[in-house]
Amino acid sequence: MEPEIASLTSRQAQIALTNFYQSLPANLWTGDSKPNQGQIESAMIDIKIAASPEQRQKLAALQQPENEDARGAVAKFVLDECRQSDALRGYVDAAIDEAKKPQQVAVLAIVAGLSVVLHVTHLLAETGDHSEFASKVGKLAEATDALLLIAPFLP
Repeated sequence: MEPEIASLTSRQAQIALTNFYQSLPANLWTGDSKPNQGQIESAMIDIKIAASPEQRQKLAALQQPENEDARGAVAKFVLDECRQSDALRGYVDAAIDEAKKPQQVAVLAIVAGLSVVLHVTHLLAETGDHSEFASKVGKLAEATDALLLIAPFLP
């Protein structure tokens, strides 16, 4: 296995695999069409149906939250196999580089939350009006939802 892939954490490997899939252009797929989520889920069902009982058990175990290391190992294997292809190597490398970047979403959510809390604290200190507090908490929830929507587009 390539050292750069082997050194990824399980979480980074899974993020890299997702980034890799998302970065692949449609023309690299059969029929120039990247499979959508429904097609992927359908293929997974077909795989489970065709699998032996032992294989089904292993697939089910991979889906358990506590098996992140196993999912990471599978992601690393897929990345390593795809990196062997000259046509895919650049996509794999870019996906790995992106996965190694610190996740900015958590920082933005913390900053947004702290900003609202500080503002609300200031309002309560100035006015004593607790109805404003309820309003600001609602705005915090909206801001958090907005951050989650833009998160995939952040560096």
